[in-house]
Amino acid sequence: MNIDTRVRWLKTGSLITIGFGVLIAAAAVPALSAPAALLLDLVFLPIDGTQTADAPAARLMAAIG
Repeated sequence: MNIDTRVRWLKTGSLITIGFGVLIAAAAVPALSAPAALLLDLVFLPIDGTQTADAPAARLMAAIG
């Protein structure tokens, strides 16, 4: 693996990490929490919509995260 491939993988990993952080931070805003709710459904199967980030404590933890 040469240096260019390593740099490309590092940039891709950092973009994924930044995107995940923005998604979690957006969960603190009620109007933007739909993608985070979908992520919660994917993490806690089955996909049924019972896991939400609507609780005030969940919003606070998302904002801190």
